Amino acid sequence: MRILVTRPEADCEDMKQALTASGHEVLISPLLEIELQPVPAIDATDLAALVITSQNALRALAASPQLSELTNVPLFAVGPRTAQVAQGMGFSQIIEGPGTGWELAEIISGCELSKGGRIVHLAGDKLAFDMQGALSALGYRAETIGCYRSVPARKFTSEAETAIRQGRIDIVTLLSPRTAKTFVALIKSGGLEEQARSISYACISEAARKFPADEGWPSTHVALRPNGQEVLALVNRMASQSEQ
Repeated sequence: MRILVTRPEADCEDMKQALTASGHEVLISPLLEIELQPVPAIDATDLAALVITSQNALRALAASPQLSELTNVPLFAVGPRTAQVAQGMGFSQIIEGPGTGWELAEIISGCELSKGGRIVHLAGDKLAFDMQGALSALGYRAETIGCYRSVPARKFTSEAETAIRQGRIDIVTLLSPRTAKTFVALIKSGGLEEQARSISYACISEAARKFPADEGWPSTHVALRPNGQEVLALVNRMASQSEQ
């Protein structure tokens, strides 16, 4: 199958390699550009935990001169890949979540963290889940610190646009609602609606699926769980079914 991967550039390679290993032809056209920002100084004296819901936050933190004094702080990672990156950065107390912010908040609430200490959520400018609000409602002293922003792409890569225009894309992966929104906008601005209707969409969540589905594009599918590994599994299921 011919797959278009739309993840930010820093996250594309792992998915490309996995899809290629499964026998697919892969094109890449990042639809969000991630701009890392300096992480403000974090007072570690009463810090109970860090919460990380994106690998981009870890990339920003990796450039912080404060990193070495934070690696012994308990770190709650949204999913396995984020936990793996945190481990590679030297964090010694990592609690791995199953893939979503709200599930991670439930895990945090079940841990014996002091409610007198602070929980810091490092995040981007667009929040899919209000972690600070959820933890504050549970009685924790929580705050969100922004350390990156995502900027929508203004166009597809020329290779990807040509492939869409010529009907040479079978499946598009959409791993966030903002990516899906950007994809639809670029399709419309390029006059590619007819071609888009014949493409199948592998979406990380119902929130991402909403954008192609609202256009009436008929083949939209949602991963069993909202993480990259499940999107890969979904793509392979979709490919297998199309070959039957």
